[in-house]
Amino acid sequence: MSKPSSDAFNDERVLQHRSERTGWDRFLTDAIYYGLGQIILLTFPIFWLLYQTPFIDIEAIAAGWATLVALVIGIGFGRGGRLPINTSWPSLTNGMLGSADGYRTYLSRAVYLSTTFMLGAYIGAYAAIWSGSLFVAPIVGGSIGLIAILMLPTLLHENSSIAVARIGYNIVGLGVGIIGSSPFDIGVGDPTVGVVLLAVAICIYLDATYILGT
Repeated sequence: MSKPSSDAFNDERVLQHRSERTGWDRFLTDAIYYGLGQIILLTFPIFWLLYQTPFIDIEAIAAGWATLVALVIGIGFGRGGRLPINTSWPSLTNGMLGSADGYRTYLSRAVYLSTTFMLGAYIGAYAAIWSGSLFVAPIVGGSIGLIAILMLPTLLHENSSIAVARIGYNIVGLGVGIIGSSPFDIGVGDPTVGVVLLAVAICIYLDATYILGT
């Protein structure tokens, strides 16, 4: 029996092979392997949070799933250079791990995607309640996810002129999450929700100190 080629265990060759794909094959790789995998890894606590939401759980979950789909598709198109943006797509790679700047980059992406999830899910939920139609929830959630993806390359640049906008975006997302998930209503939901939101707040603070250079 012949031994497997050493290229099968060469990360650089595997990544190069993926980058050479074109068309829908490339899009599916970017959207599922990178997009969905990245989102699950970086925002799993927030997705769990949606399922603990009292009172507006159905609306929040519907909007949250639509936000997820929009983010996955957006990342797929973004990595493939198919989005109408004026800058290169900020891809995450395994090579970033092992360095302080690399971990900070992952932290920034996790914070941005997490706050986007909360914005899409809970604004979509309240829009559905206000309109009286559950179908409004995924429309609003998906729209917020798409807008967030279009803004991501700009807001993740380490530029002092956009630092305030990025920090403000994250704080607003956390505020919407606190209102929507009702962590202080001890009569419903899971008390762990408060711990998750506290962790998000700490990550937002760390990300803010990083981009402000303090």
